[in-house]
Amino acid sequence: MRFHVFPSFVFVPLFIILLTGCSQNVKVSGKVVFDDGAPLETGVVVCSDGKAEYLGRIGAGGTYSMGVLKDGTGIPKGTYAVCIRGAEEQTGRIVKLTGPSREEVDEPERYCVVENKFTDHKLSGLTITVPSGDYTLKAGQKQPIPPPNPKSRYAK
Repeated sequence: MRFHVFPSFVFVPLFIILLTGCSQNVKVSGKVVFDDGAPLETGVVVCSDGKAEYLGRIGAGGTYSMGVLKDGTGIPKGTYAVCIRGAEEQTGRIVKLTGPSREEVDEPERYCVVENKFTDHKLSGLTITVPSGDYTLKAGQKQPIPPPNPKSRYAK
């Protein structure tokens, strides 16, 4: 009696390779820059096709890598409306928050470095088409540090 074990060792790995190789996701990585070419180094790029949103954290040098479940896993082919969320920096001031029902808290004041329109994919005007050769996103002009809020008390 002969057993034919060889075919199972060939077909199982081949089947696994075919399944993983047939992924419809395309690797998408690019850069977010302001109009003057300076990189945006904070926040998240969000791509929406109207049904789902795909995210990519912005890191050093303004680079990002899109993913379905985690950064770098790629996204499906198509055209996406894009926005930038969480692009905040500290002003260098400390805000003292006080109120009748809360304790006094010292926190760094934060502000959004991109224009408000870039935080909404319906208003931003930013789009990407996957696949493409260039996924560079222009985030307009960097927003200046706002003047102190006269309603807050600032500690030096």
